[in-house]
Amino acid sequence: MELPPPFSRWRRTLRPSFAKELPPPLRTPDGATLPDEASLRLFDRLASGLSPRDVDAVRAACSADSLDRWLLASSNAWEEAGGPANEAWVFRGLSALGGDAVVRTVGRRIERWAKAKHIGWSVHGITVLTNVGSDLAVLTLTRLAQTASDGRVREEASNALDRLAGARGVPREELEEAALPQLGFEEGRARLSYGPRQFDVELDEHLVPWVVVDGARQAKAPAARKSDDPDEAKEARALFRSWTLELASITRTRLRMLEEAMRTERRWSRDELVARWVEPAIVRPLTRRVLFTTSQGVCFRVDDDGTFATVDDETLTLDAADLVGVAHPLPIAEEERARWRRVFEDYALLPAFPQLDRDVHAWPEDSLADSVDPRFRGQLVHPARLRRLTELGWRERGWGGAVRELTLALPENVAVHLRFEPGYVVTDLGRSDARVELDDVALEGRRVDFGDLSPVVRSELARDLASLHALLPA
Repeated sequence: MELPPPFSRWRRTLRPSFAKELPPPLRTPDGATLPDEASLRLFDRLASGLSPRDVDAVRAACSADSLDRWLLASSNAWEEAGGPANEAWVFRGLSALGGDAVVRTVGRRIERWAKAKHIGWSVHGITVLTNVGSDLAVLTLTRLAQTASDGRVREEASNALDRLAGARGVPREELEEAALPQLGFEEGRARLSYGPRQFDVELDEHLVPWVVVDGARQAKAPAARKSDDPDEAKEARALFRSWTLELASITRTRLRMLEEAMRTERRWSRDELVARWVEPAIVRPLTRRVLFTTSQGVCFRVDDDGTFATVDDETLTLDAADLVGVAHPLPIAEEERARWRRVFEDYALLPAFPQLDRDVHAWPEDSLADSVDPRFRGQLVHPARLRRLTELGWRERGWGGAVRELTLALPENVAVHLRFEPGYVVTDLGRSDARVELDDVALEGRRVDFGDLSPVVRSELARDLASLHALLPA
């Protein structure tokens, strides 16, 4: 067949050194196979640079799934050839033309590359996710920023999220909240196609996917039969595995967002709460496990139909001007907390994170007028206890090859800093004898003392520091 634009306009071809075999052929949106010449011309354009016009034209000429297969096969060949630096332009193709399959694969490879000491490849991979910028890409960056085992990967992913938020003119937490890939679960369920057989996939309250087979739920995609379409069945099983991983990632990141919103007293308008946490069927099972509150202190939960309910199971109507947030136990009377516990137990809703039974703390009275608290100075602690604070929103900062400080962003552009020496590296986390010496806990930003922080924020800060209580004498 004749080459369609833009391939027909390009004259030069290139066969890279890593392409011992050509990648799977590109296909048009209607399924027609393009000749190998298209691959050779696309290689040349990737090496020399694709213009935005070229990107749009290639996307129009090729089906998204064939492009993803072509790009991933090319990057596989590049990696197997040792990753020649002069042909690292393969990442350019992943960035400009990649879709969800590219995001999923690159997201998995980034940590593997870092573990294999190819940190430069990991940084390229993070750039790919940043340039793709889809909801799935932002979710993957968020996961890497929170849970990647390599500190450089966490830092690069976090910086990428900051850049994306800045480019879009929104706070980072809004960027992360808005990035919610539906994965086909727009109506709360999705379907797997094996050709002649179709299966519903449902989500439980933990966002675990279950395949419905003959009316019964099962945790794995069913095996293919001879009567099934082999290609469709293979793709369906791979899709289910991807859903399992991505839904687990959504669960981790969303629950962390909700807990951080409680810790920092983040507020949403009624419409923002509905749009981000209630209407999306893919996240509502998590939202139902959380207690919310209005700025006036009226607590409520989200029912399974998306309405709001009081502790007496009466419908609560919010005004558009109402501000709402995740309820913290500190201002709630014990009697009301007990009633809410019974409500959630009656509906068999497990707490999404420690909330109603969360321990609360008071800041020492003699430190409220200070912005520096020296109580922890000189005490020794295992680095793993400090690393656990990153699960609560603290960010690692380091220099000289070691992590030497943790910072926590607080409301109104205030941050708290916890420094320690001599710092730690990843290998220290598994050493039983590893210790670092703590310095002062200090506030930074506008002129503010610990007494200026809200009681909830002070309680959470004290709770975090209390988690380091198993301190050794200096």
